[in-house]
Amino acid sequence: MRKKQITDFAIHIKEKNDLLEAIKSQLRKIKSSKILDPTSLNKVILFINDDINRNKEKVQLYSQIDDNADSFYIRLSGLFPDFTEKEKRIAVLIRLGLSSKAIGDQLNITTASVDNCRSLMRKKMKIDKGESLSRVIKRL
Repeated sequence: MRKKQITDFAIHIKEKNDLLEAIKSQLRKIKSSKILDPTSLNKVILFINDDINRNKEKVQLYSQIDDNADSFYIRLSGLFPDFTEKEKRIAVLIRLGLSSKAIGDQLNITTASVDNCRSLMRKKMKIDKGESLSRVIKRL
């Protein structure tokens, strides 16, 4: 559990650093234009506010995950020991009803990567083509 906390903290720091780099880049563009345009500054403020709102959503989601995931995570690990950590995280998010796009946004990966992982999970779980991965995961 300690390793997961350290990993989550490192991810959080990286996300904040990425945000600061993006803000710095936008401010440099404003500075280089040599015109202090209120619209440009408002765009930066909106960008910051969007990131803050996304982080609030992540905090809510992670608290939901912490509340619901521990026993499911253990059960999943027991049933499918060859699942990677990424696959386990995606399974937890699928169980919460998130779409591939939302999962990608939460884990900072592409939707295609999520879909690829879902495909690998289906193979490891031996799920037939007509059966829904989310239904199977929700039944676990």
